[in-house]
Order: sequence, then structure tokens, then C-alpha cells
Amino acid sequence: MEFQVRITLPEAPNDNLAERLNPHGIVAQFRAPVPPQTEQDIFAGDLADNLVSEGIVSEERRGDLIFFFE
Repeated sequence: MEFQVRITLPEAPNDNLAERLNPHGIVAQFRAPVPPQTEQDIFAGDLADNLVSEGIVSEERRGDLIFFFE
């Protein structure tokens, strides 16, 4: 499944944090969602993990991330 994704913080809605991870695309391992979770929920969690591990966003700001999937 392929998504276009934008990840922002409330104070910087025009700064797409997904581009800081990989401007050419991000690959996530497929895992079947367990309702009420969706594929997008799983992918958002993976992206948040990557943003934190790369030091782009602190663990404390993880809950503030806003995900837009297309």
C-alpha cells in the first residue's frame, strides 16, 4: 500500500517532517491492523518512531505530531 504523507507540528504546519526522514519515500513493514487500528495508524506509529530515533522530534513531542495521508 502506498501513501503520500505529511507530518507537521501545530506550531509549524508548513514544515513537512516526513521530508526530513527521506525525501524520496519511506518504506514500512506491513503488519495487519487489529481493529479499531488501521494501516495508517500503524504507519503513523512507525513514522513517529523514526522521527524520534533520528532526533528530529523529541519523545515528549511525539503526541503532538499531526499526520495527513493521501
